[in-house]
Amino acid sequence: MLEDVFETEISTETFGFYPSRIYFASSLTADPAYTKRMKPTWNKIIKELAKLDWDVYAPFNQTDPHSKNPDTLDSYQIRDLDHTQVLTAEVALMDLNRPSHGVGQEIEMSVFMPKIGFAQAKVSRMTKGMPGLMILHYENERELTEMLKQIFKRNGYKKEPFYLAKCHEHPTHTIFKGNVCLNCAFANHLHKV
Repeated sequence: MLEDVFETEISTETFGFYPSRIYFASSLTADPAYTKRMKPTWNKIIKELAKLDWDVYAPFNQTDPHSKNPDTLDSYQIRDLDHTQVLTAEVALMDLNRPSHGVGQEIEMSVFMPKIGFAQAKVSRMTKGMPGLMILHYENERELTEMLKQIFKRNGYKKEPFYLAKCHEHPTHTIFKGNVCLNCAFANHLHKV
């Protein structure tokens, strides 16, 4: 049925995640000036995550419609590519500083996986209420990078997998790394629900 709806072949790879893979979502079309300004920060984050043995797929480095050399993919191909990349990631990382239909769809696509958002700006209540999503509030790039390094540093997938579970401190499923509830561990740095 999904193949008929999406008019594309969906393989078993599409429904199995790969440990240590991150999907990094951000607004691309709504505010091109913000995207251009943030790309250096986003790429610094990717470099830090790579040092921790994470493989990061970031559409802003693959399919940015405002880049000097834009891709030749149409909207359907972008949807298929990003959909597959979301579903094969262990964790989704999301810049929520700008409203974005695309990021909203990526949040919905990743409903059963851990999602870590970050924002200095206000975030919609509906987004903040999503199960398995924690949204970090930060003052500057250095603080954000340090928090993300703490979150993503681990002793391997088998010892400290990321997953969703119920924590008695929260009304909905939260993110765990190993046996630690990250929503509790970073409670002082989260957007309030």
